[in-house]
Amino acid sequence: MIRIDKTYWLVCMIFILGSFIFSFISNINFIGFGSIFIFLLTGFLLSFFTMIINIPFKDNNNKLVIKNPNLPTLNKVIILSNIITLIYFFLFIRLNSDTFEITKIPAEIAFRRYTDSLLMPFYLKILRFSLTIGSILGAIELAKTKSRPALLAILLVFFDGIMSSGKAGPLQGVIYFYYTFIGVRLLYYNKKINFGFKKLLIIIFVGIIFLVITQAGRIGKIDEDTIYFILRRLFNYAFGGVNAFDIWLQSHTWTESFSFGSETFGGIFDLLGIVERKQGVFQEGVRLGNQPSTNIFTGFRHLIQDYSYGAFLFITLVLSILGHKSINQIKSGNISWIFIFTLIQTYITWIFFSSMFSYNTYIISIFICYLILLLKTRSFRFKY
Repeated sequence: MIRIDKTYWLVCMIFILGSFIFSFISNINFIGFGSIFIFLLTGFLLSFFTMIINIPFKDNNNKLVIKNPNLPTLNKVIILSNIITLIYFFLFIRLNSDTFEITKIPAEIAFRRYTDSLLMPFYLKILRFSLTIGSILGAIELAKTKSRPALLAILLVFFDGIMSSGKAGPLQGVIYFYYTFIGVRLLYYNKKINFGFKKLLIIIFVGIIFLVITQAGRIGKIDEDTIYFILRRLFNYAFGGVNAFDIWLQSHTWTESFSFGSETFGGIFDLLGIVERKQGVFQEGVRLGNQPSTNIFTGFRHLIQDYSYGAFLFITLVLSILGHKSINQIKSGNISWIFIFTLIQTYITWIFFSSMFSYNTYIISIFICYLILLLKTRSFRFKY
């Protein structure tokens, strides 16, 4: 998927279907018309400029338009990023675990996280940016040619998932990597990617296995009952948020006060010191039938709670414009727009979970990657 509306429609259909299956096996009500209407309306709005108006965007001759089709090599920066990431892992594990046994570390870190005893000093937060920076720059390098440092950078993202027993972090990292990769390879270099249904099934299977391993690490054991419990939790994590959003929407009233961006852009607001972002974003949970409680309400709640329905529609249209604009800019040789393309595509893909703008790590990392590519590109063009 390249066009932002096609990406959304694919994700939307998967989550609506998944929600119906989830509702059936959990013996709860299917999502109502209001939620389905919002999901479908969002898709139509994102398709608006492509299907109806079809506005031809013009190249503004941005300073970063690349004359040479080749991009500068990023391997040295990626290697440095990987080294910093390994240092981060060593220090993080040393602070939060009493052992270096890989089978025991995830359970200890998970326990500390959920008992609010996880140690994450400021210097570790800074070092952690290298993990995301390496994976994003690695995607750009791999889109050009094979690169061992770039492959290591993405493997470190998976390692982070295993060590932290997390779900959101590794998934977001992979999504960012994927859209950066296809954006550079398909739009900038105009190269084909052989990606059939068989490969998609393999990726889904590997993804499920990886998530099972990360959650088994959190529990500290793996057997038949544990695997069943994990799969049940993952299914709830994947699709329960859609049903939770539906429950919230039915109780939402027009008279409620708005958050004016503190939910959707929680990461930015937290960074600026305006509103402190809390763990899990939403503090209340919803129990769906016989499933565990969930505090995932999708990114649609963020938008509606922040700006009401009218502004929500306006923001969706802005995303549509920027999405199509970024595609045309990258095709014309303006590689700087790859980060806008990646950010918007990831936001649209992640919207059935939460808002990507709630996470400082990715926002800051993308800005740093932009500066690195800007400096490397100018140096590269100067040489030639």
